[in-house]
Amino acid sequence: MKYLVVPVLLLTVACAPAFSPGPPRALQIVHNRYGHESARLVAIDDRHVYILDGSNDSFGLRRVPRGGGPTETITRGNESGSWPTAIALDDTHLYFMVHVGEVSFRSDAKPQTRVFRAEKTVEPRLEALATVDGAPGDLVLLGGDIIFSTTEQSPAIHRMSKQGQSRSAIVELAAESAPVDLLAHGNTLIVADHDRGIVFELSLAGETRELVKIEGPVEVAAHGDRLAVVTARGVFEVPSGKQLARGSRDATFKALAAAPEGLYYRHEQQLRFLPWTGGKATILQKARFDIDDVIVADEGLYYIDSNEVWFRARARARS
Repeated sequence: MKYLVVPVLLLTVACAPAFSPGPPRALQIVHNRYGHESARLVAIDDRHVYILDGSNDSFGLRRVPRGGGPTETITRGNESGSWPTAIALDDTHLYFMVHVGEVSFRSDAKPQTRVFRAEKTVEPRLEALATVDGAPGDLVLLGGDIIFSTTEQSPAIHRMSKQGQSRSAIVELAAESAPVDLLAHGNTLIVADHDRGIVFELSLAGETRELVKIEGPVEVAAHGDRLAVVTARGVFEVPSGKQLARGSRDATFKALAAAPEGLYYRHEQQLRFLPWTGGKATILQKARFDIDDVIVADEGLYYIDSNEVWFRARARARS
């Protein structure tokens, strides 16, 4: 099968992030009229915003200064049926994973998860660290190692060194498990198991402690000792299970992020803010299409909307 390679036009809009009210400012806009590529995930360090792009047969890493400026392509990879699902970083490297193989709901489909790393330089060597059976869940860094989860067919939470050595499962989960989200919290992991309907704490030694039972947990977030989880139906406090935000039956909640002042999340195609004390949420921005992957920084919020990376000021907590 032959593929048509289409050049992608990148348009960068400079901005000067500031903690002030007002509409969001475009940090970096990807314009591609053919729709073959789109921003899927973002990560930040003290200098750059990193963008992980994905399509059905390729993925790429780019970066742009946090204050706005030219976009640089770091690396690209080609994997048939690839789909980026998670990204993390440390001082020197980026770590990310992709779904490899046919995306299918057929019972005989055999998805795989592949983990990569690349130095935070332009055109580094792209290293494939591991390939395991099962659809990818999430990836974080904890205890100097890479921790990642797999869901469909082979649910487990795996641990390996940042060089890809000593790969093993911290814990193998029941067949009905789906650890879709991981959060590094102190020296432990907080795990959202969507299909079993629980949020649990996991030590690197493999010891588990159930925190709360809740239907369909999707993402977890924390600030200090405060924990929250988002499901398709709302935002809940952990471990109390208290519902902080709710929506209509068809509402969709996603993209949870925590800050000292409260929680940021997507609801009904809107970026919203909710104080930790609950109450009425504030609508910060109506999505152009779909908001995802919200990152909290000192100067404001970085998030994806309509395959573009945006910046806006953070909300102020209500008194």
